[in-house]
Amino acid sequence: MELHCKGINCGNCEYYMHIGGGVRTCALKIPHIYKDIEYAKRELNKPDYDAQIAIMYLRDTQEVKIANLNDLAWAIYRDGNPHKNDVLGLIEHLENYLDTPIGSNSLTT
Repeated sequence: MELHCKGINCGNCEYYMHIGGGVRTCALKIPHIYKDIEYAKRELNKPDYDAQIAIMYLRDTQEVKIANLNDLAWAIYRDGNPHKNDVLGLIEHLENYLDTPIGSNSLTT
């Protein structure tokens, strides 16, 4: 899914990075998990990326918990120095889950 957002403040919505109970609203009705995935990927694509920051976008999301990836997300985070491929693997598992009919029903806006 290509997001229409061009950054944390795209002008169409207010979005606060989800590090535990942040408030999130989107005027474009893009499910928050897709924005979290997009921001994690953007972080990993930077030349000076920080995989620790990328995993923070995902670790506390409801969709990660529902997909039974919560333990994996927290294990990657607690590593303290995760590898980029660890986060990309979690994203791949999460996207595969979201592509299933069960996963698509877990989306919240």
